[in-house]
Amino acid sequence: MRTECNPATDSCSAQARPSSSIRTKALWLRSLGVVAGLLLFASVAAAHQAFNLVSLPVLRVSPRAGAPLSGSQTQPNQESAGTITGSLNAEGGSPVSGAQVVLTRGFNSPELRATSGDSGSFSFANVPPGPFELIITAEAFATQTYSGVLDPGQNLVVPAITLSLQTVTTTVIVSPPEVIAERQVKTELHQRVLGFVPNFYVTYSSNPVPLNFKQKVQLGWKSITNPMTVLALGGASGIAQARDWYSSYGQGAQGLGKRFAASYGTAAIGTFLDDVFMPTIFRQDPRYIYKGTGSWGSRLFYALSRAVLEKGDNGHWEPNYSGFLGSLGTAGISEAYYPARDRTAGYAFKVAGVRLAEIAVANVFEEFFSRRLTPSLLGHHSSVQALRTGKRHAGRRSNAK
Repeated sequence: MRTECNPATDSCSAQARPSSSIRTKALWLRSLGVVAGLLLFASVAAAHQAFNLVSLPVLRVSPRAGAPLSGSQTQPNQESAGTITGSLNAEGGSPVSGAQVVLTRGFNSPELRATSGDSGSFSFANVPPGPFELIITAEAFATQTYSGVLDPGQNLVVPAITLSLQTVTTTVIVSPPEVIAERQVKTELHQRVLGFVPNFYVTYSSNPVPLNFKQKVQLGWKSITNPMTVLALGGASGIAQARDWYSSYGQGAQGLGKRFAASYGTAAIGTFLDDVFMPTIFRQDPRYIYKGTGSWGSRLFYALSRAVLEKGDNGHWEPNYSGFLGSLGTAGISEAYYPARDRTAGYAFKVAGVRLAEIAVANVFEEFFSRRLTPSLLGHHSSVQALRTGKRHAGRRSNAK
């Protein structure tokens, strides 16, 4: 116990002292506080040091502008890169210049390009080591490739690369003559002067394929059954009736019908004799073969002479047997239905001569004018069928009453 006195009051009191166990506990508490503080300081210091260690390389990778890089932070070691050189030759050994050489090193690596010089050589510098592939392309040569591996710092010289000439494959489709002729006929059947007058009997091929019998029949039938042919012959019959030609036919609808039947029959017979049967027998081409080149005089002579000359299936020009004999045959057959009073001894030869003159005029028109007047040709084909059908076979007689 401890006694304390107060002089102001002249009184004294007794107080008890703390026990030794209390003092011991207090001492332990202070010690634990010091140790906890030390541990907290140590952990903070360790965390700060670890943060510095992690962040330091990032700061060194991106230095301040103008600050030099240390030796450990420079670009990849250039001493490990190498060079690749080579040469390109043709199969005969001559160098190939101007060839494009592409160096590839995988999907993630950029391509390097070079062009071979006059000596055929090429080179690549600062090439990273590893596998590579060269792709060589040159005009008129097939593409070549070369693969290899470049060691670090190696100056690699690839063996001379020989380029082979590029193989050109040409496909030639050979069609039978009948197929080619059929295509020609289909084209000719679409030919129209001024867009509506048929002009089937002309070809613009300098060496057309000969027509067979079926194709000649096709041209003749399309020609004589064309509406414009029928209309032209009907108009000619009307003129004949107005002038009272073949007066024995009479007038009116009956007379007009007889004149039209005679005119159409002569045209049909003449078409099949002149352009189908006779050309088949004599193996000749009934079409007019357009010249289109040379002087004006040479083309005029050519057009006029084709009235008496016709091209044979053998490719040679021959006398126009088909046209002349066909005209004589047409005149002889027409004797059966024309009025007897109009028949004369020289009628057949007169009809043949008139036909040759008509063909000559038609040929001149075809050579110089019809091509320009046929829009369906598009500058490739032309003729005048109206002059060859109807007019040349009508056989009208100016001496008829």
